[in-house]
Parts: sequence; structure tokens; C-alpha cells
Amino acid sequence: VRQPDPADPGPDALNLCRQRAAAEGDAPPCASASTWSGNPRQTDGVTTLFEPARLGPLTLRNRIAMSPMTMYRSVDGLMNDYHVMLMGSRAAGGFGLVFPEQLAITPDGRTGTHCAGIYDDSQIEGLSRMTSMVKAMGAVPAAQLGHTGRKGSEMKPWDGKLQISPEHPDGWQVRGPSPIMYGGRYTFPVHELTVDEIREIHRAYARAAQRALNSGFEWLEMHFAHGYLGAS
Repeated sequence: VRQPDPADPGPDALNLCRQRAAAEGDAPPCASASTWSGNPRQTDGVTTLFEPARLGPLTLRNRIAMSPMTMYRSVDGLMNDYHVMLMGSRAAGGFGLVFPEQLAITPDGRTGTHCAGIYDDSQIEGLSRMTSMVKAMGAVPAAQLGHTGRKGSEMKPWDGKLQISPEHPDGWQVRGPSPIMYGGRYTFPVHELTVDEIREIHRAYARAAQRALNSGFEWLEMHFAHGYLGAS
């Protein structure tokens, strides 16, 4: 990846936007990157990938983040040596921000039984080992909290990734804002959440956020996308 030359920033996105605005006349003005980057050094409004980035009290060594990716390596939602090794190696490799996989706020918020969680205090120890390694390698450990909602209770991808019946030992009753199934391979009935159950999920998010802080995470993100509970 070529770092921009201050004298010749090249065809970056901001310059392309400016060129389009000039050509079309009625195009909306292009925002300067300086409005969001918090970068200590700006180059004509253009930030660079390998420069530090600030957000509140945090400073990332660069603008490269490892996205959360489900690994199906947990038992009872616990992080283990595999997660410590993998996240530590990614931090040592140069990422500025490192996420493990989504951390489920409740047992039924997992994708499957082998996914990580942050719904019990017993999970703090493994999470703390992982965040300590990430910090030792110079990166910022980040937590993504989520609940799969209607898309939970799944097989591992290499076992078919089909939804599992609530009666199966590895399955459970999925929950959502309505009894409508998600569709596709998600074929089992959905329990419609009551108001009290929704409030308890809110409290579960709050407890999970506190556990994330206690585990050494310095960045928090909510998974509200692609049909999970927060996006329903």
C-alpha cells in the first residue's frame, strides 16, 4: 500500500469526490477527512492508513482493524489458548484495533454452542488473557456485543450451518420481536419477546458491557446488523 505523498496525494477518494463535484456542478460538497479522523497531522484534509488515530482517550497506532469473525472454538462461551494465540498474533502482525468474534450477551444470543460469550463472570478470565496479550503486542482490544435473535441455534459451517431444533441438545428456542421466522435455512418457530423480556435483554447488554470493561477491553461495539436481534 502506497502512503500518500503530501505533494501528490494521488487519486484518493476525497480527490475523486472533488473532481466529480467540479464536473457535475450540482454534486454535494465533499467532506474533509479532518472532520472525523482526529489525526494529529493532516495532509490537505487527507488522512493516511498508517498514521495514528485518536478517539477520546484512545490512540490507535494505525487505522487498520481486524474485524470480528466467528471462530467456533469456544466451550460454554469461554475464550481459551486458541483465542489468545490468534488475537495476539494478529496484534503482533500490526493491526491497530483487534476484535475477537462477536461476544454473545446471553447463552441464546450465540450463533451456536461453540461461540464465545460474555454473559457470565466465569468468562472474564479467558477474555482478560486475550486482551492482555493484544495490549502487550501494541494493539487496542475491542469487544463487539451482540445477540443473534432469530438466526441463532446453528450448526458449525463445516457441519452444514443449518438451524438446529430447540429439542436438540445443541439447540435452543430462538427469540425475536415477532413470531415471524427469518427465512431461508432458519425454519424453526420464533418466540415473540415480551416487554419484560426486552427489558431483561437491555440489562444483559449493560452487564456484558461491564464485563467487557472488567476484562480489559478498551473499545466497545454493538452488533446491530444482518438480521440479528438488534437489527430486527
